[in-house]
Amino acid sequence: MNRHAMRRYVAIFLGVVAVYGLCTYDAYKTYYDYRQLCVRDGGLQLFQKVERNVGWSAEDLNVAKGYQRLLKDLAFVRAPNANGEMVDVTYKGVGVWGADASYNMPGADFSKPVRYHINVTTQQEKESSRIHKGIVTVTDLKTGKVAYQWNQYSFYWRHTDQPIRSLLVPSGVIRCPRSDTLPNFNEINARTYK
Repeated sequence: MNRHAMRRYVAIFLGVVAVYGLCTYDAYKTYYDYRQLCVRDGGLQLFQKVERNVGWSAEDLNVAKGYQRLLKDLAFVRAPNANGEMVDVTYKGVGVWGADASYNMPGADFSKPVRYHINVTTQQEKESSRIHKGIVTVTDLKTGKVAYQWNQYSFYWRHTDQPIRSLLVPSGVIRCPRSDTLPNFNEINARTYK
């Protein structure tokens, strides 16, 4: 192979690398930002201990089911059902995750007060559609203060506002902490109660 041909191949290779770098810079830079957010702010932040065997409330029935099944020592979680009626959710101890048959859901007994409220929200971080933050907040209704917060960051390699650029990066979503620790109920159970 002569020098001229070799230079041409090197120039083509460097051109391809440069185009790839320009098209994917945003994804890899945003991934670095995501890792920084995760290290700094991801996971459990415990501000106060909570009482055992008291009622909690949630704005969503699925959140109530999830917490009632996973977090030990909850008396019940009160939430609206599909008809908007308030029910007190307890887990039967067996059954399929999320299936109504796995839970007792009688009408709310308002003579039993709720002490804590669970709120789950998601927000887009910064100005990138690649990073989202899921926030689970448990508020002490007696004091109005946050008892604990659990933050999970999600990074989306591909997103819809740049479809051509997105084809050049890996697919999928990365979560920190991982979804199988959402929240890390073993940690919360060990650290949460008075």
